[in-house]
Amino acid sequence: MRQITRYCGDLGEWPQAFEIVPWRQRVRAQVPSSRLQARKILLLLRAVRYNPACLKELRRSGFGAQAGASRGSCVKMMRIGQVSAGLAAGLAVAAATFVGAAASEPAPGQIGLQDAVTPVMEQLNSFHNLLLYIITAITLFVMGLLAYVMWRFNAKRNPKPSRTSHNTLIEIVWTVVPVIILLFIAVPSFSLLYYMDRVEEPEMTLVVTGYQWHWGYEYPDQQVPEYLSYIVAEEDLEEDQVRLLSVDNPVVLPVDTDIQVLIKGGDVLHSWAVPAFGIKKDAVPGHTNETWARIEQEGTYYGMCSELCGEGHGFMPIEVHAVSREAFDDWVMEQVAGMDLETPPQLLTQTYEEALARRQVAEVE
Repeated sequence: MRQITRYCGDLGEWPQAFEIVPWRQRVRAQVPSSRLQARKILLLLRAVRYNPACLKELRRSGFGAQAGASRGSCVKMMRIGQVSAGLAAGLAVAAATFVGAAASEPAPGQIGLQDAVTPVMEQLNSFHNLLLYIITAITLFVMGLLAYVMWRFNAKRNPKPSRTSHNTLIEIVWTVVPVIILLFIAVPSFSLLYYMDRVEEPEMTLVVTGYQWHWGYEYPDQQVPEYLSYIVAEEDLEEDQVRLLSVDNPVVLPVDTDIQVLIKGGDVLHSWAVPAFGIKKDAVPGHTNETWARIEQEGTYYGMCSELCGEGHGFMPIEVHAVSREAFDDWVMEQVAGMDLETPPQLLTQTYEEALARRQVAEVE
């Protein structure tokens, strides 16, 4: 959420107190004595607002807020004395946490796509950059051509305009060059489309079902039955959860694994989209769409339903926990514990019998 600062008290070299208020309130801010000082304060506020670890460090070191602040609330009346070691420590924590968060969730003031954590998204980023270079060159060329025409053929410089209506060379050029450009774009485009389509030999399968207004997830290879994933209400958010993005039952997936993702709709059209994975597939009732992912970095990644599906459309977030293959096997064993299984679950780093034996040994110890 965009934020503005409301300054109060003595507006000397550093304001004595300030608070963050929602942008939509459109509070008219008083201008401090130095725009540079205001910019520094605003950067600090953003770091504190979006990084609980930063706020915690600031409080611990004495550079804290008088009023308790938590994610989703305003930082009120923070008393500033002087820039101390506590401020440096807090901002260092903020910088460190921002690096990890950038790949998983949208960041304030972010420009560009989220960091890629799958081969598909890496290729999408490369293709996006290629198109950006091409369209930038075309735009500059057209702007330059228009500027030249306005300068060279205006009424003052060209009082008697030519009545030429055809030029064979120019007509061939403006037909052939766009075709060449489109072919240059089409070759990597079709290659990427086929690469995104499906994986040849997946190691496991995730079945995603869209409902109004939540998601269902099933792991058929691991014998994990479908469970439902709902958004966490704002009043129930914990410190490490994200407003409008965190869910009660996230998806758990292993890294360094070729995962087949089957997506379908249970009632109306939905769309399962996780930007960091480069995935956006429609969930269609009566039809199963297929895609795949190979996550290369552990972490928490967020997405959202991207197909208008009714009044709760904006409250269908996706939360994916990418863990190691060993941790994924442990999670599977927890999910199937106590179940009467006809077929043992398919684990990634060990057999089901080995996992059972290890759990029994752990329980005895």
